[in-house]
Amino acid sequence: MEVITYETSYPKFKDSLLKYTCERYDVKLTVLGLGDEFKGVFQKIIAFSEYVSTLSDDDIVMCCDSRDVFIWSDGPTIVERYQQMTDSILFGDDWMCFPMFPLHKYYPKRDSYLCSGVYLGYVHSLKKMFERAIYCYENLSSVMLENFSLTDEDIQAEEYVYESRLGASIRQSDQFMCSLVYLTTDLIELDSSSQLIQTFNLCPDSLPLYLRTIDEIGEMRTDRYYDMVFDRDKMEIYNEYLGTYPLIFHAPGPPHPISMLNKFLKGDYGQVGTLF
Repeated sequence: MEVITYETSYPKFKDSLLKYTCERYDVKLTVLGLGDEFKGVFQKIIAFSEYVSTLSDDDIVMCCDSRDVFIWSDGPTIVERYQQMTDSILFGDDWMCFPMFPLHKYYPKRDSYLCSGVYLGYVHSLKKMFERAIYCYENLSSVMLENFSLTDEDIQAEEYVYESRLGASIRQSDQFMCSLVYLTTDLIELDSSSQLIQTFNLCPDSLPLYLRTIDEIGEMRTDRYYDMVFDRDKMEIYNEYLGTYPLIFHAPGPPHPISMLNKFLKGDYGQVGTLF
């Protein structure tokens, strides 16, 4: 298995938990984009698409963010777990539908929405996914209208939750385009039970994103993201709420969770502990 990430800043990459854990478990890590001018997160889709086009169709590749992701196992173990679960592209999930909230009603589960920070699959499937994502990017207005009866005005109305650090517009969101692939094809599955990919999004309850979700959907239980026990002696991370042992972790949102994890997993804290 190969891990691919996109990062424009060499200092950020050099100090990342992703780099540290890939080295620890001897997993090949390829970083794309170093030295590029950052314009928006859709750059990841373009870079990943160009890179996987050079790989064998039967290879298994993990694509992920650089600054808030880490692995906690070797490549063969991750691949074995993945193959036991599915042969589709497997994405982590999140409890908030971001950035295009009107799509939430098309998802099969109320609290399980696609999160584009981590996904893995066979190269032949990834090639198809990236092709479809780029098509959605280039033809967004027609895709939204034909599949979901949503207009350009509906898209514009969601701009208020989109953070400038991710790019100039919701129309440049990789998560938006991957969500459209999920909802319009059979290429993608979500790891909603955190069997392999664990997402824990500590979203402040003052953010418009949080307030909108609670207002529209109601109070939602998010224990499965926070009840994590870290045991460095056994080399295990355990989700007490779901009873699972995920191997890939993504902490989107504010930077303090990944900062805490960085200290703990590198040995700055005790041998056994519970975070969150």
